Amino acid sequence: STYNTLINACATVGDVNKALETLQVMQQQSQCEPDVITYTSLIKACSINGSPGTVSLAENLFQEMQQRTNHFSSYIDPTEYTYLRLIQTHLACPEEGRMERIWELADGLLAHNSLPRKYTWRTFTHAALRGGDVGKALGFLDKVRSATEEGYDDKAWAMVIEACEARGRRAEATALRAEAARRSERRT
Repeated sequence: STYNTLINACATVGDVNKALETLQVMQQQSQCEPDVITYTSLIKACSINGSPGTVSLAENLFQEMQQRTNHFSSYIDPTEYTYLRLIQTHLACPEEGRMERIWELADGLLAHNSLPRKYTWRTFTHAALRGGDVGKALGFLDKVRSATEEGYDDKAWAMVIEACEARGRRAEATALRAEAARRSERRT
């Protein structure tokens, strides 16, 4: 809908207030109900904005979309992108974001979608490194190997290689760099 397009435009620049105002207009003037695109865009606005209070707002939106207020209202099933945007909101607001909640969301996403995209694994890898868990990041890199056709995501691999080097895990960094080079050669 046009309203979803407007909300997403606000979200792209992190204008949470304007996105919420547009939602209010959408509900009052057109009597349209928000859908998964609406909620995902609102959570996206929170993830890009990153100011205090956006984690709570994003969590409230995530809960609201899944609530049935009566038997006439419908449950809105979150998509992979909805989960990712909420995880990104937690990552964007380190003072409010909680690593344990990120892992709960990751588990929920994996239960919901057994074959996530490469970008999802990259986000999980980034979260693990943000939490200082190189071992978990290496585990996610294993998932990238098996989850994607080419088994390679240069950004995820670069993040893990850099983290291994920074933490003195040079042997792992060297092995990953060599494997990345082999995989890159196969793609060309």
